[in-house]
Amino acid sequence: MKSPISPFVVVFDGSSDAYFWVLCVDKYCKVRGISEMEKMALVDMAMSGCALRWWNWWYPRHPGASWNMFTISLLWRFKPEYRCILPIVDDEEEPDQEI
Repeated sequence: MKSPISPFVVVFDGSSDAYFWVLCVDKYCKVRGISEMEKMALVDMAMSGCALRWWNWWYPRHPGASWNMFTISLLWRFKPEYRCILPIVDDEEEPDQEI
């Protein structure tokens, strides 16, 4: 028997693996037929802690950002070991102080 699919997206707080979170959200949205635009709206509800503070800083600076642009920026911030393989989206970096 198939196990039921969780109706919720895992909340990302910045302490877990950002890449794994992106994969989980992608899969969740694909299974449910959620569009790219709806996926961006989902992010606000699927973050907490320092990840939510970062989102609240990042999102107003990137109106109309695509899911791809968001995930690159998210990984740049929360998965720094991937920076050598991530395309640079823009020159803007968050302030040095804690967001």
